Amino acid sequence: MLNSSTIDYIKKQYKKLYTDTANVYRYSKTTTSAGATRVNAGSTPTIQNMPCRISQKELNSPIQSQTPTENNISYEIKLFCSNDFEIKTGDRIEVIRNGKVIKTYEAGEPFLYPTHQELLLHRLDRG
Repeated sequence: MLNSSTIDYIKKQYKKLYTDTANVYRYSKTTTSAGATRVNAGSTPTIQNMPCRISQKELNSPIQSQTPTENNISYEIKLFCSNDFEIKTGDRIEVIRNGKVIKTYEAGEPFLYPTHQELLLHRLDRG
């Protein structure tokens, strides 16, 4: 088991690797006057300018999955960030690099570690 000073040191080292930022939007449920449940996409970020880093790993070779009519490339996208932030499965995450939103994702289940957390991301847009 790591002691708290070692964990703090490792967390500081991880923070140096966070080259991106993210805004996190959370869905909420409300009940209408008729008693129906409505799911609302949050328009105001729950978390703003969260330091993070995204990484992608190719899952198959483009050559093996390419046909004359299709170019199937699959990859895994992972977000690394501090475990000080509460991110929930299904949150919408805008990743910002160099001041521009590069992609919008949906958060998978967070995996919490003593020094950071990792989440698989699912891309919401195409192209």
